[in-house]
Amino acid sequence: MAIDLAKVLEQDVEDATGCTEPIAMALASSIAYHAINGYVPGKSTREKDTMSPENIEKIVVGADRDVIKNANAVGIPGTGQKGMKLAIAMGVYCNPELRLNLFKDVTNELVKKANLILSEGKVEVEQIDTESEECDVHITATVMYRAEENLLTGFCEIRHKHTNVTEIRRNDEVLFDARYGKLWETKVEEGDEPAKFKEEQVSISELIDFVEDLPDNTRKIVQHGIALCEELSRAGLENNSGVGVGVRLNRLMDKKLGRNLITFSKYRTAAAADARMAGIPKAAISVAGSGSQGITATMPIVCVADYLGRNEERLFQAVALSYLITSYISAYTGYLSALCGCVVKAAVGAAAGVAYYLGGTPQQVGNAIDILAANITGIICDGAKEGCALKLATATTVVIESALLALDGLKIPFDNGIVGRTPEETIRNIGKIWKATVETDREIVNIIMAKG
Repeated sequence: MAIDLAKVLEQDVEDATGCTEPIAMALASSIAYHAINGYVPGKSTREKDTMSPENIEKIVVGADRDVIKNANAVGIPGTGQKGMKLAIAMGVYCNPELRLNLFKDVTNELVKKANLILSEGKVEVEQIDTESEECDVHITATVMYRAEENLLTGFCEIRHKHTNVTEIRRNDEVLFDARYGKLWETKVEEGDEPAKFKEEQVSISELIDFVEDLPDNTRKIVQHGIALCEELSRAGLENNSGVGVGVRLNRLMDKKLGRNLITFSKYRTAAAADARMAGIPKAAISVAGSGSQGITATMPIVCVADYLGRNEERLFQAVALSYLITSYISAYTGYLSALCGCVVKAAVGAAAGVAYYLGGTPQQVGNAIDILAANITGIICDGAKEGCALKLATATTVVIESALLALDGLKIPFDNGIVGRTPEETIRNIGKIWKATVETDREIVNIIMAKG
């Protein structure tokens, strides 16, 4: 096997404080603003900032339809508010070196200053790539700044991945161009292909072989991800965050639903999504570009372990498998589309992870993948928002049922729908469906944006 799976996890699993799409927009505005001072994150020393954000004349951020879809109605950490324009305004006051943790230490004073920029009408958002046949991460940010008689501009572009900066400019001067190097560790260098999944490069059985002998660094990544998700779940329950799906499911267990493995797992997973979508200022673990995918890929396995008996080493292995499969599917799908990544990618990984945790054979793990794909592949993504907790709760139910059914001997026949002859073929078919939803994606965004 040519691929370096440990490195895949290092590159595709990272902390993120808040929803990744508004953070990425804020990161672009932050980099563009600091570029006016000649600063390039990871490439130059950050000198004392002599600029004043009050002198900003305009911030214009362009984004593809799916970034806008996911940034439109989600809570911004530490603010009690929603909105991508707020995130963009906050970005100029933040340290771009923090990347997806840009909003880690948000203060009331910062939020007040950002809202002042908004109140003066200085932030504009426009949709780019309106006719694209692809669903991809694409963000540009231009900051116009008045220095006495001079109008200075800073520019940043992000492509394909939320932290993959491809260009930085100050006026007409190119400060960074990804064609000639990389910024941070977000872009795989030419010749470094083992760090990326490529089609038909690896099998599920090879992923299982890898997790059964986890490198120490991979174990630490997984352990950290579990801790972050558990903390988010507790925060969601304590604060009755978002629309309170987790709190309500917990309450309904005693009234009508009953307490069992599935209801126990649903309410804890939903509570983590409640906290994240409401903008509780706690980091999630982002897997393949999404903290909600990180929650889905983690919490159902953790809950099964807690309910049935927690074996720490087996849990780490199972969650690592879930993360790898989530990233593996992303090699076929990309990051964004009309389909819900939590359901279509992370839940597939979690079903495999639960089956593995419960002692499933490689064949049974593959069957769990097929069962989940045959069940809920068609759930749409209509943007990041509080209601996403419902989808994570639904995904949790099917994740656990798929694993248990696989262990009970269920195998979906090849002639059923999108199920392939192998789980790898099923994943390739998911990628085909993912890429065929462009018109659906456009219509979802039209509906959302028509609300004003």
